[in-house]
Amino acid sequence: MFSAYSGNLDTLTIGARQTAISDLTHLKLGNGLREPAFKAVVGALLLQMPQVHSVDQFLSEPRRFGEVRALLRTLQKENGSYNSSDGWQTLMRWLRYFLPERYNVSVVNYSEIMFRL
Repeated sequence: MFSAYSGNLDTLTIGARQTAISDLTHLKLGNGLREPAFKAVVGALLLQMPQVHSVDQFLSEPRRFGEVRALLRTLQKENGSYNSSDGWQTLMRWLRYFLPERYNVSVVNYSEIMFRL
């Protein structure tokens, strides 16, 4: 996403470019952030989103993939086309990337367990 933010769209695939532009439009970031500041701002904005905040609170205890998937399904109950498995995979990656000091993941018996540090 930082590549798109910094104007390097030609380094991205068409799909990644479209997704990044959509995400950046939704986040409404100011211009001129360097990558560390960009990551910090996006991380802070993520935590302000009601559903992400709910997941963050839920992760105060270690949670298996299926537990968080079920929470997301409940939070998105009005959106019948929502895929909670894909949603959690994406959100997990975003949280780990933008807030690496806040979350950790362990893998036990093929199940990812994520928790807040």
